[in-house]
Amino acid sequence: MSNSKIIVINDQQELESIIESSKACVIDFYASWCKPCKELGKHLAKMVDDDNKYTNVTVCKLDIDNSELSEFVTACDITSIPRMVFYKNGEVVGDIVGLKYDEITAKMEELDSN
Repeated sequence: MSNSKIIVINDQQELESIIESSKACVIDFYASWCKPCKELGKHLAKMVDDDNKYTNVTVCKLDIDNSELSEFVTACDITSIPRMVFYKNGEVVGDIVGLKYDEITAKMEELDSN
């Protein structure tokens, strides 16, 4: 997945920059040990990379176990994963917990079209 359009977030400054500079952004909160997170990751990769959809949405992954990002994870009140948080113009406009593919697709389409 080296040519993936999905950005893996590694530090707070990078994350803040992406949220502030992107018209539409989604963050996939995951953990490497979480089986449903891996399923969602494959689904996202197919949607974004293979199907070449959602070109107006910046898609990011954030490992909740990354100590560099623990403050942000706490501030977002991430208590269940997988969880996707959707941003528009730097503001949270929705979030989805779990493998709710239809809801995720609908939210991605909404963000991509605006």
